[in-house]
Amino acid sequence: MIVDIKRDYSSSKRTQKNYKRAVLKNGVKNVFKTNRSGTMHWHYIGGIFTSLLDAQWRWTIQFLALEFFGSWIFFAFIWWLIAFVHGDLQPEHLPPQQPTSGWTPCVLEIYGFRSCFLFSMETQHTTGYGLRMITEECPEAIFILCVQCIVGLIIDSFTIGLVFAKMVRCKLATHTIQFSKNAVICRREGKLCFMFRVGDIRRSRMVKVSVRAILMKNERTREGEALNSYQTELPLKTDRTENNVFFLWPLTAYHVIDENSPLSDFTVPEILKTNKIEIIVILNGTVESTGAFTEATSSYIPNEILWDYKFQTMISFNGDIDSYDVDWSKFDKLIQANQSENSTEESNYMEYQGFISTKNIAVAVEPKSCLKNKIQLQQNNMYFDKQITKISRHQTISSNPCVWNKPESIMEIDEDVELSYT
Repeated sequence: MIVDIKRDYSSSKRTQKNYKRAVLKNGVKNVFKTNRSGTMHWHYIGGIFTSLLDAQWRWTIQFLALEFFGSWIFFAFIWWLIAFVHGDLQPEHLPPQQPTSGWTPCVLEIYGFRSCFLFSMETQHTTGYGLRMITEECPEAIFILCVQCIVGLIIDSFTIGLVFAKMVRCKLATHTIQFSKNAVICRREGKLCFMFRVGDIRRSRMVKVSVRAILMKNERTREGEALNSYQTELPLKTDRTENNVFFLWPLTAYHVIDENSPLSDFTVPEILKTNKIEIIVILNGTVESTGAFTEATSSYIPNEILWDYKFQTMISFNGDIDSYDVDWSKFDKLIQANQSENSTEESNYMEYQGFISTKNIAVAVEPKSCLKNKIQLQQNNMYFDKQITKISRHQTISSNPCVWNKPESIMEIDEDVELSYT
């Protein structure tokens, strides 16, 4: 039986109301900070770049507009003040009377504050219409001109850096990273495991990828202190790797539930019924195209953890185009753990990898490769349990040809083994 899980992130508020979780399914932190003193708001001013980077676009645009208009008006007032003190705004010293009166103003073509505002904007952005220009009459005007040019460059650099950082920031990169709607608990290689799937629909690959999982539950110390939302790291693996995952296609990360696992305190009914635990999953990585570090998060609560299910295979090898196919329609699909998929895609994928998996874990090897040592077998991607029964030296094996069916252990070929075929 295949279970297809439908995604619905529109019900975040309903999920927030009914369940006790710190991180919503779409990665939004479900944390609201209250009783902050008024002085704490000044900390946002101290880190204004980071605050604007985290703010929504409408607030950032409003701040940038206020920043530009504020600088234009501020320097326009200074230019008006210089003209007023120098006497350029007197009726007999205005531009129409300057040729007859012989008056030399600090700035040409200044009639009032509106003219000063236009000159301020033209100076800061080096527009250069050619009508208004500074003269050598006022040294203070030359100094203000230099100051406004420097301030304009700083404001432009700040604006360009902020807009660029917001466009390539990690929040946008996480939109293409998907976590499976449900997590599962089933057996893998004879061990009980907590598993979830993570993938990236982006064409460019992520590098330096690591996956983490944190268990949050209420704890009580020996002294009787109650610790709310106590965090415990869950060691994760993806295939045979632990860190720096090669994120080529969707991967299934799993945590082995053994006697040392933080999940060993919970029986299966407790995991499925209690609402007192939450497993937060985190993916860290660097976007290959931009080099920006990104972090995607999601969480699983008990009613989202299914027992005795596994994820359906979504990777197959297409021999027609000599390439791998990743079927994203199967990303959230689950099948029962005791049910074999027996799909053509899985068979092709297994055959391409060089081994065939059956109920008895049968391994098929060509006769020539039987004479090679264990290093060559590992190169053929034949990885099994660590518990391996070695064949003693000078032992004769009769098989057809080199096929062993061992459900619990795999025999490893030693270099001096003599083989005979029947």
